[in-house]
Amino acid sequence: MTHYVWAWAGFIIFAILFVGNYLMDVIPKLQQFKAKVLVPLAKRYRHGRRVKAAIKADIESTTNIAILSFGDELPRGWINKMKIDWVENESRDDFFNDGDMVLRLRPLDDQDGNLVRASHAFLQKAFFPRAKNVVPKEHREAAVLFTGRKLMAHRNEHLENLYEDIVLEPAIRSNDRILPIMDRYSTLDSKGFFMGAFLREVQAVAIGARFNSTVRGRMREEASALLDHMEDFISRLPKRIPADLWSRRGPITNYAFLLVARPENVATQNVDIFVTHARDAVSNDVDRLYVFGAEENRSFAARVVDAIGKQVPEFQIAEKFSLTHDYRGQAGGYAALLVRSEK
Repeated sequence: MTHYVWAWAGFIIFAILFVGNYLMDVIPKLQQFKAKVLVPLAKRYRHGRRVKAAIKADIESTTNIAILSFGDELPRGWINKMKIDWVENESRDDFFNDGDMVLRLRPLDDQDGNLVRASHAFLQKAFFPRAKNVVPKEHREAAVLFTGRKLMAHRNEHLENLYEDIVLEPAIRSNDRILPIMDRYSTLDSKGFFMGAFLREVQAVAIGARFNSTVRGRMREEASALLDHMEDFISRLPKRIPADLWSRRGPITNYAFLLVARPENVATQNVDIFVTHARDAVSNDVDRLYVFGAEENRSFAARVVDAIGKQVPEFQIAEKFSLTHDYRGQAGGYAALLVRSEK
């Protein structure tokens, strides 16, 4: 009987340790706790396996916590948790031919620098999946750099300065087109349109243009046209916006904006007016409808989106996401993308 009890006790302890270790590897906050335990041991004993485990847990956890803070704002499918795999027993050719980037990290003594480098590398790999080679290089690089700087600034000023010195300044020196584009991205971002609409439209157009030689050859002009239209639109806020600026018909996508803006509609919870606007968008052959709401009206904006999804069958809710700034320039915000079902 005693052996039976000890056997079960051993199994339970093993199961707890196994599950605990698994959770520490997949949940960034627990992974950070694991790093706090491993890093001091690695620094003290400098044992190869401990050092590797400490580096892995420390860099993965800090990078994942930083990156995932923007996970809701960026397009769906772009952001997943970062995972470090150590390369062993491979030739130099195998290592450099698999298409992945190589990071130069200092094991335990420069974790701020490691966070900056790892976050930048992660964003480079994550942005514009399926369309990296179609999106113009300067727009792709500017989008990654702008987001990386924003990410570091969100954490603290020291990391922002470090990102500027290690990553941003060298990139700007190597390509003089990047900085002017980043300035324009900043304008869009101040009203929630950079991550809210621009990145999603560039991605959609680029995917549609992959096997369309005419549009693919004009992607630089199309990306600039998207910027022009969205800049013009937000520059009119909060004044009356001309009817022709509420939508844009491009070579691949046709999109429109819908702002949950009028206080009287919010006060009376009047979703019908927005459902009518969505039906008008269908009549105008709009494929992609962006709905933007202020942070203080988040619950009502969500009701509007759900109502459109239920009452306008031509549109399906593709994404709901948060913003760091709303269309008024205030902190926070809510948005959604509804996509036309197959015609």
